[in-house]
Amino acid sequence: MVMTCLCASSVLMANGFSAFHIKMMSLLIIVVSQFFFYCLIGEQFSTMNQQIGDCVYFKLVKCKDPMLSRAGLLVILRTQKPLQLTAMGITTYTASLFTFTVTMRSAYAGLNVLYNSS
Repeated sequence: MVMTCLCASSVLMANGFSAFHIKMMSLLIIVVSQFFFYCLIGEQFSTMNQQIGDCVYFKLVKCKDPMLSRAGLLVILRTQKPLQLTAMGITTYTASLFTFTVTMRSAYAGLNVLYNSS
């Protein structure tokens, strides 16, 4: 979020157009698109996990073997955990499109504060 705010504010507040602006815009596009693709893949991974868990559950309903039922329950428990991104070992974010949306809204709010303060 901080990188996004700083890149966008440096482009908006500068006079004229130079090679620095092109570098900042390309950096901004790269950072946002990389974060978007991480969140998109995390969303798809979560959807696939949910489908796998549902499939195993519906197969366990008909299962009579207790060993197979235990293994299936472990698979179901694992598929309920979302994919998470960790930032410097401090903060954990669930990789989803909702996380991307919240982060972009926060970055835009920070950009507005920086832009209106000058």
